[in-house]
Amino acid sequence: MKRAITFGVFDLFHYGHLKLYQNIKKVCGLDTFLVVAVQDSEFIKKQSQMLISIIQQK
Repeated sequence: MKRAITFGVFDLFHYGHLKLYQNIKKVCGLDTFLVVAVQDSEFIKKQSQMLISIIQQK
């Protein structure tokens, strides 16, 4: 059995998320064990602010 992992902020499930999971299954096969790691939005906001700060410094 293959294993795949994806992660993101999935606070509001929508069609794009469904397509992501379907594409993973399509690429990896139907016998794939899919792990979905959910990141909280506060962490993403912090990381985004750091990245914007780094870009602005250049």
